[in-house]
Amino acid sequence: MRLVFRITVVQDGLPYRIAYNLLRTHRRCNLCGTETKLMEDHLKDTHNESDLYSNSERKYADIFLRAGNGHFEINLVRSIMNNFFDVYIEDIAKMLGFKTPKSLDYCKSGADHHKSWQILQVY
Repeated sequence: MRLVFRITVVQDGLPYRIAYNLLRTHRRCNLCGTETKLMEDHLKDTHNESDLYSNSERKYADIFLRAGNGHFEINLVRSIMNNFFDVYIEDIAKMLGFKTPKSLDYCKSGADHHKSWQILQVY
């Protein structure tokens, strides 16, 4: 019986994106043991194989990546800005200096979490 240990990593923002891309792209070849980011090219050039998922496995299969609470907060603030902007947030945004249609659209999108959070605190 083989014991499987998993490592759970909780993070937000840019470190989450970097770790997600690393876990998704880096694979180990089941045929020769080579570890590479370009597994499809390796399988075609070295082994004349095309099936990525039966001939390779994730290099970091024991790491389980989870989004932290900051991720949920960002999504919550963004959804509040999108759904309630026309109802009551637009007037506050205009008082805070978002005057042009482009700046109001930027405010409504919630792209800058810190500005959106400050607008909600003012409300």
